[in-house]
Amino acid sequence: MANPVRALLELADQSGPAIATMLEDRRIGNAVLDPAFDYPEHGEAISTHLPAHVVAAIAGFGIDIEVSVYLTDVEDDEED
Repeated sequence: MANPVRALLELADQSGPAIATMLEDRRIGNAVLDPAFDYPEHGEAISTHLPAHVVAAIAGFGIDIEVSVYLTDVEDDEED
């Protein structure tokens, strides 16, 4: 999907109720959404923005958000 905000909202809508149920009846101990971002090797900074309505949609089902950033070599990625 080209729109990551819409993809996160759809994920919350489609999977959130089932995850909330599993949390409530303790079939799972916790749920974490971990969006990953590339950090170019020669980059100086990285930032991202998660709109409040997306965070609320995810957190409303008891899902935590943890953001991962991975060092990547963008030049290698562009050659593939």
